[in-house]
Amino acid sequence: MTELADGRGFSYALPEHWADELRSRGIEQICDLHQNDRGAHDLEGVTMIDGWAHCPMTPRHLEVIPRPDQLSVPKLKKNGTPSERAEHAEKFRELEEFRAAIAERKTWAFRRTRGADANGTERFECPAQAGQLVCANCPVSQFLPPGTPKVENPPEPTTAPKACRQRTIGIPGDVMPKIRQRHYWGSDAWIAASVRRSRVEGAFGTPKSSKTENVRRRWTHVVGLVKTGLMVVVAQAAANLRCLRAWAARTGDRTDSLTHLDPEDYGFEEIDPAAAPPAGTGPPAAA
Repeated sequence: MTELADGRGFSYALPEHWADELRSRGIEQICDLHQNDRGAHDLEGVTMIDGWAHCPMTPRHLEVIPRPDQLSVPKLKKNGTPSERAEHAEKFRELEEFRAAIAERKTWAFRRTRGADANGTERFECPAQAGQLVCANCPVSQFLPPGTPKVENPPEPTTAPKACRQRTIGIPGDVMPKIRQRHYWGSDAWIAASVRRSRVEGAFGTPKSSKTENVRRRWTHVVGLVKTGLMVVVAQAAANLRCLRAWAARTGDRTDSLTHLDPEDYGFEEIDPAAAPPAGTGPPAAA
């Protein structure tokens, strides 16, 4: 499986211009959601929320969960000011509340049992059948442990949607194709997969810094794609070596030969093998 963590800008793209093209190439996207794509939509009795199938009795307050500005809160500096500490605590609180709300809603989510087939159809299992909820329409769920969330006022068996009368259902590939993805949006697995993008962006940005390789327009005196590309390769190799040695200095791990410190340079003198060895360089003679 090949995954691609795309930027939020791609949430504006029509599915035929982006998501469908990825799927046709066997690539699964990890995407954030545009505000206009949030919320609940009915699909033959199944509630589709944020691109995922949910129980039709999912509590309304879980349909739209506010997303925090940051999905990863770095450690607070040891010498942080009171305002920095307060800001850090607020960001951490927002993230934890978001994670808790997503975890609660995921209890009502169908379990993805099979990825897309040749037609793009995925199969999902009822959350009661998956052991996440107790529901009167699912006899086997009555044996779940005490404390398992219970579906209040489930649909009448005679009028219940197909999703409540069978173990799994198929969701066609043309249903919300723009935001369908393997990982449940907002879950810990999705956050872990999504934040990898910041590492990639940081890797691209590091060589451009004026304090490092300073790769920018007119940074070399060569022209042409081939020559410029070769210079970029050299700059990126230098950036990789710099980052590797910084990591080695931080961790103390210098098992890789590339992490060894360069010997001190004392200059050099070229010696002609055919000639006599260089004369000694003793102290100057007294005048």
